[in-house]
Parts: sequence; structure tokens; C-alpha cells
Amino acid sequence: MTDISQEELFSKFKTARESIPNPFRIKSIVTATEVWGAVQSEIPSLHLDAEKTILAAIRNIKDIGKVGILISADAGIGKSHLIHRVRENLESKGLGIFAYIPPITEPNRPDFHVRYHLVDSFTRQNNAGISQWEVIAARLIGTAKAKNYSKYVELSDNIPSLREFILMEHKFMTHFEMMDFIEKLASEIAKPNRLKKDFVKAVLLLLFENEKEAKFADAKEGALSWLQGSDHEEGITAAKLPRYPLDQQQGVSVSFISELCLLAEAASLPVVICFDQLDNFVPSFDCKYTPSQVAAFCVDRLHLQCKNLILITSAVTTRLMEIKALDPATLARVSERSISLNPPNATEMYELVRQRLDWFFKKADLDLNVENLSPYYPFQESEIVTLVTNLERGKGNLRNLMNKCADLFEQAGGKPPKTDLELFLELYEQNLVSLNKKKPKNNDDEIAEILRFCLTHLNEESGGVKLTQIEKGKDIHMVICGYDSAHTKDVRIGVRVCNTGASATFNAVMNRILNYSKNNLTRGCLVRSEPIKSSWSRGIKLKDDLLAKQGEVVVLKENELFPLIALYQIFQQDQEQDKVLGLIKDSRIIVENPLIQEILSAPNG
Repeated sequence: MTDISQEELFSKFKTARESIPNPFRIKSIVTATEVWGAVQSEIPSLHLDAEKTILAAIRNIKDIGKVGILISADAGIGKSHLIHRVRENLESKGLGIFAYIPPITEPNRPDFHVRYHLVDSFTRQNNAGISQWEVIAARLIGTAKAKNYSKYVELSDNIPSLREFILMEHKFMTHFEMMDFIEKLASEIAKPNRLKKDFVKAVLLLLFENEKEAKFADAKEGALSWLQGSDHEEGITAAKLPRYPLDQQQGVSVSFISELCLLAEAASLPVVICFDQLDNFVPSFDCKYTPSQVAAFCVDRLHLQCKNLILITSAVTTRLMEIKALDPATLARVSERSISLNPPNATEMYELVRQRLDWFFKKADLDLNVENLSPYYPFQESEIVTLVTNLERGKGNLRNLMNKCADLFEQAGGKPPKTDLELFLELYEQNLVSLNKKKPKNNDDEIAEILRFCLTHLNEESGGVKLTQIEKGKDIHMVICGYDSAHTKDVRIGVRVCNTGASATFNAVMNRILNYSKNNLTRGCLVRSEPIKSSWSRGIKLKDDLLAKQGEVVVLKENELFPLIALYQIFQQDQEQDKVLGLIKDSRIIVENPLIQEILSAPNG
């Protein structure tokens, strides 16, 4: 390797800066989305004692049955980093299965929210492309005792081989014959394990979740929808599972979660449910409890009714008093084990800086074999020592460290400091790229909350309407109150997001939108991504009735929704939320968003 001068290195460094992002701004330490998959930086020593405490509880779940763990820490010191490592341990060592619960968007339906995201979490795949549902299904098959299932039991440790063998053995079966096979296998597993057969059957169908086998198509989608509480009329019928009306889904959600925990127990897999980001969310409309308290009550209900369960509640120190203000019995169940995270030490902060710089120079393919070069090039070593020392004295915050290093990195490259708006738009674009890559699934309540957030912070006229207020609707998601300048009149627009695949549920939702008098509406608005099926004659009639009453159906498109989700994520994850709201306004992303404009504008223009 040939030595180069510092002048040559700096020239190459400046060139690399033109095409490679600032390594201290590429991602947060561990964002909510990075709890799954790889992270940008890994610091094994960070919160190691806390990690060991949680893993010990997981390993001992057979003896203790259930446990509530409350994690508290100041913002920005690595709570999500810890959660990521716990999840990674569960996956790599086969210790259990993991569910990540984001902020509860509808305080009146928290149990449904948890159930929805638990089921969604179990669909996450590992590096081998295996979902947690497939792991549970294979483990359950491994418990079958009848001799005619001995080959399945033998293959249950190798999921691809097990799935391939079952498909090959039954390749000439019709859909009905295949469902009969699943029914019998479910009965064989359910009875000795004292499980409900419908749940076993639904999970067995998810062994074929990613197969394109036609005989499973509707049934496996129906099984997932049934477990999640979503409507998929044809699929749930094909899977021979009982249907629950939409208004019953909240009420049955805890019992569903309880039964899934029992299935996992029969498969020798503890269930870990983690509630995170309690500090970053303001609940919709009127709610007498804070987000932290809503989550704590949810944890309490699960603790009372489930077993084989580890419940992790992660809260910033400022929210801890809200949880502690609850009744002693609830607090005792939420915090059977209490963990307080310490700030990172100097060694961990130096390691983080080093990792980010290594990433940049590896990307740039730059040779650092230069005499008398700072170990933190392009920074002076004294700069980093001073920075880390000051942060450590003030209870070091990893986010602050990243922000300060990012500014120093810009200066080192001879670039003028970026404005707050430029930095905001960079983060927005990163989020947008991630969303387009991962294509997240959001339920109706979450989409409605994102729309409500964006409409609430729409500070100027859009779609010809100047907003004055957003109200909670009766049987609909919200009522937008404003002034239509084009038609010189006040408007009250009732909005309901509904992506159901069940005609009965769709009809019920449409009837609620059409009841203008209940919410004193001037027009109704259905927001939906899928077209209304041609076979839904009643649904089509209701849609026509909506149009006749000056209402509209707004088509929900990913390329219009994802920018709003990206803004919502930034707001949730930033500690300076007032500042973020100002930047959102300056960016004009909401006011110029076609989805927002379409919802607000009159159907006839």
C-alpha cells in the first residue's frame, strides 16, 4: 500500500463528499424501522446489563409464566438499540418470537392495535426468508403424535423441506381436499395441547404464506386477515374460520392474543411484545389518559389474561411519572422488573464516531495510510475528545453526538453549514426511500391518524378550503371543518378510511358516512385504495348515493400517502417537535400533496 500525503487525502476526501452522504446524518442510532433487520451502527457494550436481564426473563418464562418489564431512560441514549439487540437474539438463537408495537393511534381501540401489529410482526422474515408464523407452524407440527405425521415431525426443524414435502405429497389434491388435510392436522395438534383448532388451522395455513400455490391463495390470506382482525370475506370463508363483525374486533383482541401466546407455548417459543415510542405521540382528539397510560393499561390487560408472555414497555424518563400515577396494581404488573438505562460512556461514544467514519471511508475506498493522521480524520483528535468529554459530563446523548459530528464533518469538507430546512428535506427523502422500499402496511386507523396529523398542521388553504378545525367523528374517523373559498360557504367534510375486503363491513361503513345528520356534514368522503368490487351491488349503490349527496371516493395511492407518512415519522422521532412543525410548514409538502388536496376539494371542483 502506497503512502499518500495529507494534501492528496484531503483532495480525495472532498471529492468523495460530493457523492457520499454525511455518515453522521444517514440514519438515527436505531430508528423504529431499524428494530427489524440490520442497523447502521452496532455497539455491543451499550446497555449490556439490561440486555442480559431481559434475556434471562425470556429464558425463565416457563417458571414465571409472564412478566412485565419497564425500561426507562432519557431520550436519545439507545433504548431502540437495546430492543433491536433483544429481537436479534430471539431470532438468531431461537429463544422466542417478537412483536413490536408502534404508538397507539386510536385510544378507543388499543387492544385491536396491539393485535394488528403483533400479527404483522410475526409476518416479518429473517435473513433466510422465514417468517415467525412459519417457525410457529413448523414447531407445532413437530408436536404431532400420530404415526401418519411422523415424516412431518422429522422435517419440522427444516421449514423449507417440510413445506416442500407437504406440497409435493398433496400436489394433486383440490382446494377442498387440501383444506380437509389442514383440518385433520390441526385437530391432531390442538387436542393434546389444549388449543383452539381454528387458531391452529390459521397458523398452519401461514406455513404457506409465501407460496403461490393456487389452492392456498384465498385461504392463507383469509387466515392472516382473521388473526389480524381485518376483513377478507372470501378468504376467511375459504379458510373455514368464523367471522367477527368489525365492531367486535376490539372486544375479542385480547383473547386472540392470549390464544396466540398459548400456541407459541405449545411450540416452546416465548412471546415478547415491546411497546416503544411512547414519548413521541399525541393521541387523537379527547382522551383523558396520556399515550403512556393508554399503553400501560393495554399491557395490564394482556398481563392479566395471557401467559407465556414478556411485556416490555419502553418510556422516556419524562413519561415515567405518568405510568407511576396509575393504580398500584397496574403499575406492579407493568413494572415487575424495572430497568433504568444509563447514558453511554466515553468509550461507547468514541466507538460510534469511529464506526461512522469507517463506513464513509470504506464507501469512498480511501487509503488512510498517512503519516501522523488523526485517528478521527477528518476531525482533529482533540475536537472529538472535547466533544465526548462535554457530552459525558452532561449525561451524554447519542443523538447530540451525531448532530455535532455531522456539523463538524460538513465544515471539514469545506462546505457551508446546511440550513435546518435542507437537513429536514434530506431526512424526509431518506424516509421516503425507505417507505418505497419496504412498502409498510398500515391499517385504516393508522392511515386516518396520519391524515389527521397532516390536516391539523395544514396552515394555509389547500384544495380551495381553509381549515378551521378537525373534530372527532361519530362512527367515522374525523370531520374536517373549514371555509370553501371557491363556493363561499362553510364545509364539514366527514372522512372515513376503509380498505376492507368484506362487502358487509363496507356497506356498514358507507351507511355511517351517508348519515350526514349525525355529524352535521355538508359532504362525505370515503378514502380507499382498492376499487369497489363489481360483485358488491349494494356497495356500488351506496357509493352512487354518496356521489349523489355531493360526496366523493378518494383513491388512496402509495405515492401520495408515503410523503405524509414520512413527515409523520419525522415528527414522531424528533425531540424538537415545535421546530419540526415549522419545517413541515416551510417545506409545503402537505399543502401541495395531491391526496390532501383531493380530500379537501369539492367533487365538482
